[in-house]
Amino acid sequence: MIWSKKDILRIGAVAALFAVLPLLLPKIGSSIPVGTEIMVWGIFAMGFNILLGGTGILSFGHAAFFGLAGYATGLLILKDRLPLVLAIPAAVLGAFLAAALIGALIIRKRGIYFAMLTIAFGQMFYFIASQWNSLTGGLDGLTGFKRTVFLGFDITPEVNFYYFVFGFFLLTLLFVKALMNSSIGKTLVAIRENVHRAEFLGIDVKKYQHFAFVVSATFSGLAGALYALLLNFAFPELLHWKTSGDAVLMSVIGGMRAFFGPLVGAGIFVFLRDIISTYTPHWALPLGAIFVIFVLFFQKGVLGIFERGNGK
Repeated sequence: MIWSKKDILRIGAVAALFAVLPLLLPKIGSSIPVGTEIMVWGIFAMGFNILLGGTGILSFGHAAFFGLAGYATGLLILKDRLPLVLAIPAAVLGAFLAAALIGALIIRKRGIYFAMLTIAFGQMFYFIASQWNSLTGGLDGLTGFKRTVFLGFDITPEVNFYYFVFGFFLLTLLFVKALMNSSIGKTLVAIRENVHRAEFLGIDVKKYQHFAFVVSATFSGLAGALYALLLNFAFPELLHWKTSGDAVLMSVIGGMRAFFGPLVGAGIFVFLRDIISTYTPHWALPLGAIFVIFVLFFQKGVLGIFERGNGK
């Protein structure tokens, strides 16, 4: 793996921006939890894009791992009284194991068949969460757990939790960049560009696709665990296919072929939702229209527009 000076500078700039963001958000009429949510969705979208942008495979089932880890975090704190230092890794491990099993079952399917199977598994988890009242709280959701301390650091205050999530966010940036710069990442891109040629060259395509599916789902689980702690609440919609659709929306708006594209898309998504929802509860309609515009006219996303403007 070779890190270019441009990689280091760009990641450093993004890290610096998010390090001072809590000071900037109140000045533009926003709040610290909005910044925290951008990072959480950024983790979800960047992890998801390992699969979509890396291998070209579309999944509408990653919300299953997002919600599974969210519920697991709440239940491990509430029922088993586990400290956060154990509850978060255990929840993410649960998402990893679920993805490894589900991925092994469906990875041999391609295109629309794969996408439909991911929806089916995701909706199965959604149905279980919405109906198992004694465990998950049913449609009312899981309440009663709260974030407290992590290795002696009190993450109850909003600003403290922001920097707690910032640590995971920075690690995600570094890991995903290292992965995509590695030989594995280059192989994933080769599969995305021409799966038949990759097979002809002797690449075990299904193994790499399964790897991408599991890794991306694990980051979805991490994001779900952090999101449940942000809200101190887990609810069935975390598992719904529309949540997976939000990740697709972020990747497409930001630019799924660009490393920072999903993060840019997550920032745009959260800010627009925050602004539009103050005027109407039907915020999804204008966001859907924006998605359609980008799919039709700006297929490389926001970052693709800037590259085109720079003559690249």
